[in-house]
Amino acid sequence: MVKRAGQLKYILIDAEDSEAVAQFWSRALGRPVGKRYGPFIELEAPAGAVGVTIQRVPKRTSGKNNIHFDLQTDDLDASEAYIVEMGGRLVEVQRQGRWEWRIMADPEGNVFCLVMS
Repeated sequence: MVKRAGQLKYILIDAEDSEAVAQFWSRALGRPVGKRYGPFIELEAPAGAVGVTIQRVPKRTSGKNNIHFDLQTDDLDASEAYIVEMGGRLVEVQRQGRWEWRIMADPEGNVFCLVMS
């Protein structure tokens, strides 16, 4: 029997401007903004999907993220353009052999990757 500490239920993103970051991730993931309570803004999730919640914090922790999203796409260029249009930015293009992926950042610098399907 495999032991586990728990099941992944939520991904939380710290943000000083939680509204802007919630709008960004709502559009990027195609999930409407849902409930708001205290410092939290939940994005609606399909049944059984991992929840994404934006948490307002007074000051972001500095340094590199140790956890990030990989967003799978059929068109890296179109997805990159959409992210930039929403206020995100390209951090770096990575290549390894025939594989290419894009390291991106949301409006507050939270990094994530765009990867091919």
